[in-house]
Amino acid sequence: LKSLFTMEELIHSGIFSISRRAGDPYFTFWKHTLLFPYYYEDTVVYIQGRIIGNASYQRDGKTKQGSKWNNLPKTIPCLYNVNNLLHSDIGGEEVLICEGVIDTLTLLDGGYNAVGIVGAENFQARWVDEFKKHNAIPILALDKDEAGERGSQKIVNCFKNNLKRVYPKDAKDWNSCL
Repeated sequence: LKSLFTMEELIHSGIFSISRRAGDPYFTFWKHTLLFPYYYEDTVVYIQGRIIGNASYQRDGKTKQGSKWNNLPKTIPCLYNVNNLLHSDIGGEEVLICEGVIDTLTLLDGGYNAVGIVGAENFQARWVDEFKKHNAIPILALDKDEAGERGSQKIVNCFKNNLKRVYPKDAKDWNSCL
């Protein structure tokens, strides 16, 4: 990457960050990470990473437990798999709004139309327009927990009407149904 882009471009993209402690640039996805690209109009506009294995790290001689999810330090510009809405004749069909990439992929694999948000409460009101433009019927499919309930209420408020809600049977989230 460093041979193709300037460090300023890499930092602006979020792929590299600046260490608060030393002021040095570092690669954002610093452990063995599975990367999930977010496409909008066939262009990668965001990347989310999932650390494979242990997410712990050393700081000040102590082992700390980090998050298994790595997000770029910038605003999330679109829903995961929004190209599904942009490039298909989805008019009048249901589209499940999931909590996270893995649940989205699980439902897509099951044959459902699905898009994902990064975390239960991160749905943006501006994303409602994508559903309206494509005459898609939003269905809430967030996790069956407190965060999923709060996120579902936020989404209902964004759409300004009540939405159908589906839950995984005998599980907290869709990925647990595999």
